[in-house]
Amino acid sequence: MQKADPSDPLADDLARELNEQIVRQFGPILSSEGLVKALGYRSTAAYRQAVTRDTVPVPLFQIPNRRGRFALARDVAIWLSQQRHAVTERDRARHSEDVESASVVTVEQKA
Repeated sequence: MQKADPSDPLADDLARELNEQIVRQFGPILSSEGLVKALGYRSTAAYRQAVTRDTVPVPLFQIPNRRGRFALARDVAIWLSQQRHAVTERDRARHSEDVESASVVTVEQKA
């Protein structure tokens, strides 16, 4: 078995698991329909607006003789994993601030 390269974003367990699920559901390349679902857009119109504004959070590409834009399942999985990890980090920071605040209040109440 090949050892995971730590610099590879898919070395992250969550990204790897998401990639496997996305590939199973949509294949290795996602079309607009798959991107709407995987990236959580409320509608196809919202996705099209994001394409027009160039705010889709993953790299899009075109395929000759095919309509629309496409993205790799790998890129979608990495982006989703990064979003989840960012929330986890914010929660950790917020929790440590709450703990510090609570300990200050407790010390003040005892004094």
